[in-house]
Amino acid sequence: IGAYPVASKGEMWIEKAFNDYLGEVRPGHVYTEGSPELGCACRKLGFAHSTSTPGRAATNGKIERIQRLLAELTRCLLL
Repeated sequence: IGAYPVASKGEMWIEKAFNDYLGEVRPGHVYTEGSPELGCACRKLGFAHSTSTPGRAATNGKIERIQRLLAELTRCLLL
């Protein structure tokens, strides 16, 4: 899991975070929750891109679990 603090959630910052995280590796496919910024960055970088179904956690189960884990770990660190 990688986290990249950025000044805003604009397409330019997302593109930079993708490049920092991936380095020379280029994914065959990127799966996101459907934010327009992520979609624009994926198109600009030439990544195949699909999105989860809004309001259906079952279609996004893996990331939901990771977000829950991160929230739990953050709470532990803040105590």
